Amino acid sequence: MELTLTEKILAEYPRYKEPDLNLEWITLSDILPKIEKLKKIDSLSVFEIGHSIEGREIFRIKAGRGKTKILLWSQMHGDEPTATKAIFDLLNFLTADDQFNEFRRELLDKLEINFVPMLNPDGAARFTRENAVNIDLNRDAVSLQCPESNTLQKIKDEIKPFFSFNLHDQNRYYSVGKTDLTPALSFLAPPFNYEGTINTARSRAMKMIANLTGVLSQIIPGRIAKYSDDHEPRSFGDNFNGQNSAVILIESGFMIDDPLKEKIRELNFYSLITSFHSAASNKYEEYDLEGYNSIPVNENRYFDLMLKNGEIERNGVKYKIDIGINRYPVPLPDRREFYFKGNIEAIGDLSTYSAHQIIDCSGLSIYGEKIYPVELDTIEEAFQFNPELLNKKGFTTLLCRECNIMDEFIKMPFNIRLRKDTLQSEIKTGNPANLYLHNGTGVVYRVINGFFTASAADENLILNGLIFH
Repeated sequence: MELTLTEKILAEYPRYKEPDLNLEWITLSDILPKIEKLKKIDSLSVFEIGHSIEGREIFRIKAGRGKTKILLWSQMHGDEPTATKAIFDLLNFLTADDQFNEFRRELLDKLEINFVPMLNPDGAARFTRENAVNIDLNRDAVSLQCPESNTLQKIKDEIKPFFSFNLHDQNRYYSVGKTDLTPALSFLAPPFNYEGTINTARSRAMKMIANLTGVLSQIIPGRIAKYSDDHEPRSFGDNFNGQNSAVILIESGFMIDDPLKEKIRELNFYSLITSFHSAASNKYEEYDLEGYNSIPVNENRYFDLMLKNGEIERNGVKYKIDIGINRYPVPLPDRREFYFKGNIEAIGDLSTYSAHQIIDCSGLSIYGEKIYPVELDTIEEAFQFNPELLNKKGFTTLLCRECNIMDEFIKMPFNIRLRKDTLQSEIKTGNPANLYLHNGTGVVYRVINGFFTASAADENLILNGLIFH
């Protein structure tokens, strides 16, 4: 079957992919050199349209001269960078000179495309959802307390976009409906009131999403979901849809074999190219609302790790349980890296949930944190310690006398405690995920800070342990 025009563009995507943005953490310093280069391209206009609370610049990049106005913004939440990377891929495509020139001319003649590639640069610097005063910008559309929020509202009022694209990242704990597939992309045409009224703008957004779903389902079948359509009166998407700007929310999801979301970045590129083509040709008008309404809804039913069918004992009675565990990244802005904290999220019958890693623990007893009996004098001794001594006996933690350690993590396959009386051996929701599993004759598995290990070889997969003060 012959490829469509947009499929041919997708096949050439590596040519347009911005090579210096293959990063998990994107800040303003990463995109400023690229914006400076864009200023020199005649077919683009670059404007400094505002500043963050801490004085960082917010930019608008305009391509095209058409009557149909489009507005896109990314990193409204500073820790959601996937679409920011895709925006620069798109700008590379729009300014290229190749076999797609006729298509480019059509887009740029019919559309005016306005990109705001990082609305929350202060949050991006911290890798936090919120801005510098811990306000979620997507809950500031009514109060407009923050300069970043005011910038977005003003540019929307100035442009009066026919379509707006609100670009986000979605965490890895969602599924497509009740399936065991995680959504690669989730969409939403946000409701502008509690009744879910469908006005002209929202209808337009729904048809565009139906168009996108039909196209994307050919390459990622079963991996598209619809975000919860509960009305949030403080959010920009809900408000803009009530102000006649058709808002399409795109959430970059998760695929187990794509940890840096590079494939999902490519899907963002393809989604937006498809949207531009549809807006320029009115293709979206061929779709009906049923195509939108039939998209499965996101369900929050995934864990990073699930231990299935294990046993715990209380007062001589054994109970069969599942344990759901998540690992949360903690940003270190001064180092621009992360460490992880693994927590027990749920205990009991988790048969309605799934996980990125599932371990069958049938016939195994599960126990909590276990401290190695020999106390270390200094933290340096821990780095010389042989983890295999811990693995065979199920020890999860070393005790250390040195008390002047400031770090909260250690890049080793075990934890450190500075005080024995802080031991958290009880298996309960909210506790750190440090466990060992026994088959009656010996230790079979350990969980260190939420990371599963069956042997010394697996310990290379434990990104860090924790230091408990």
